[in-house]
Amino acid sequence: MNNIFMFGYRLHSDRANIQSAVTAVILLGVNVLVFYIYIKLADDLQLRRMTSVYEQQLDLCERHQQERELSILRLRDVRHNMKNNLVSILAYAENGDNEKIIRFVNEIMEEGGIKTSTVTNSGNIVIDSLIGYWYVEAKKVGIDFSVNLNIPMEMPFRGADICLILGNLLENAVEAAQKAEGKKYIRFHMKYDKNNLLLFVENNYKGVLIKTKDKRLKSTKTDAGNHGVGLSSVYRIAAKYHGVVTIDDDVANRFLIRVVLYGKQE
Repeated sequence: MNNIFMFGYRLHSDRANIQSAVTAVILLGVNVLVFYIYIKLADDLQLRRMTSVYEQQLDLCERHQQERELSILRLRDVRHNMKNNLVSILAYAENGDNEKIIRFVNEIMEEGGIKTSTVTNSGNIVIDSLIGYWYVEAKKVGIDFSVNLNIPMEMPFRGADICLILGNLLENAVEAAQKAEGKKYIRFHMKYDKNNLLLFVENNYKGVLIKTKDKRLKSTKTDAGNHGVGLSSVYRIAAKYHGVVTIDDDVANRFLIRVVLYGKQE
């Protein structure tokens, strides 16, 4: 735009000045249009990302509900056949076959789905579903997944925000631990105290971590669009609740990330 004005000034022509002004207005309009399109694309990307989070949450909740319904149906079958089962147990007891009694009771419990995973019993369906899903995924690839959960059914945090944080951290932990050498492990701890939520995920890994200038961990996924919103959203959600995210990778092949969210104080 400066070159256009200088060109019109040197020509000392009113026509050149008018054309320069028109050209400058056109350039300005193009810049405004490009900026407007950029804002629209950014809003569309954010909407698609949030839609993906909600779809993941609904899918996990649906799976959790189906598992519960299946367990209830199996338990009803066990109760329906309880009389026959007690007759069999009584027969074993009269013969003194304690081992057969134990084996028979264990079979009844397995058929009734009474044995449930201790990682999905908090009553918070969002958290139970996510932890249960990634617990199963970790076990499939030989990862030792330990969970320490101490939370209520309801907390002053949006379910979508918790879903986004847990989904990203647990997915990253499973992918990293899967590539580790030796015994693969994930340790997950989550505690709610005085309207504040503390969670940390620890796992082993193999490779080199990439960090930004402000010491934040950078995702190494090449296809970020198909892998959720990444760690940047974890930082964003933590900031939303005036929380903090800290990363500890001082120990070789051990990665530990802590997230603290602060709820409204009473």
